[in-house]
Amino acid sequence: MDLLVTHEFQGRGVGREMLNYVEEKSKQEGANLIRSEVGKGNIASQKLHEKSGFHTYKVLYENRIN
Repeated sequence: MDLLVTHEFQGRGVGREMLNYVEEKSKQEGANLIRSEVGKGNIASQKLHEKSGFHTYKVLYENRIN
């Protein structure tokens, strides 16, 4: 499932609230780990995740072949 904050709402804390909501719901369901995938070029989301306590888990590579 993908989540995003559209441009007009960025910088208002919406992304942080979404991460907080997912974490709280996950705890209620008994989860003890959350993973989130962020694109390499999405620096704002990477910074948000780091500020929210996320750590790098793995690095993925892809190669488009035609």
